[in-house]
Amino acid sequence: MIKKFLDYSAYTLCLAELTIVKYRQVLEKFDSFLLERGKTLDEPEQIKILDVYDFIGSMREGGVSINYCNSFTTAYRSFLNYLRDVLNLNVLDPHRIKFSKAPERDIGYYNQEEKAQILDLVRE
Repeated sequence: MIKKFLDYSAYTLCLAELTIVKYRQVLEKFDSFLLERGKTLDEPEQIKILDVYDFIGSMREGGVSINYCNSFTTAYRSFLNYLRDVLNLNVLDPHRIKFSKAPERDIGYYNQEEKAQILDLVRE
């Protein structure tokens, strides 16, 4: 099922080769995760939203970045759209899977003294 989706993505949607590679990586990891639960992407109707969020949670616990988790979400949502729109399968609504939110960045600014020190270093 993954191969057919990737072929469709490459030849019909004209996705970039690197995108196809990333989709393959994350979908195969998800399929391995599902196999441990007695499920598979070859039977996508069995997959529930909790399976998806459990997988994302396991990646986060393993130290995977939010951006990588979101790349999985993008790939899986695209896979679900393919299953629904092309194969007419009754699968999870892709829009129910939300992207992980990155924490707000703490932005620090230089005070006048620090700016002067930096400028002095540059001038030397």
